[in-house]
Amino acid sequence: MKQLKFLIGAVLLFTVLTGCSKTDPVTEELLSYINEQMSPLEKEEQELVNTYDSITGANYTDDETSYNVLMDEVIPGYNEFIGKVEGINIESKELREVHNIYIDALNLQSSAFTTIASAIEQQDMMTVTEANEKLSEARKMIREYQAGLKELAEKYNVKLENNENNS
Repeated sequence: MKQLKFLIGAVLLFTVLTGCSKTDPVTEELLSYINEQMSPLEKEEQELVNTYDSITGANYTDDETSYNVLMDEVIPGYNEFIGKVEGINIESKELREVHNIYIDALNLQSSAFTTIASAIEQQDMMTVTEANEKLSEARKMIREYQAGLKELAEKYNVKLENNENNS
């Protein structure tokens, strides 16, 4: 799931550069959102993605191991992570709309992880296909979130730097 790892890491790919005007409340909120609210969550999400990656693709060993890691680590960890992201208070309507795209993407990914666990439990390849479709749609939503965040940054003259350490 290298693509998922890349996209999740890229979700928080922005580091704000200094020198931006802090007179506009939306600009201030955008800076706070990126630097203070989302940035600390990046490591936590990356650890969850790494855990998921440890049981997929070339790292796959057996269904039982995959199922146990999903049920014991990935799904509960991801649900806790989603709670933290949902708990971010945003006043600006336009930033809230962009943030909600991210929340929807996270919830869809969480649903995909649960669907994968169910597919393993039931030994149902059709359910695996359903889970993969959810992951694909979640990746699309994450790209929408990234584009929306970039658009807001441009609108409010906030310079963003691509954080390539996550890809």
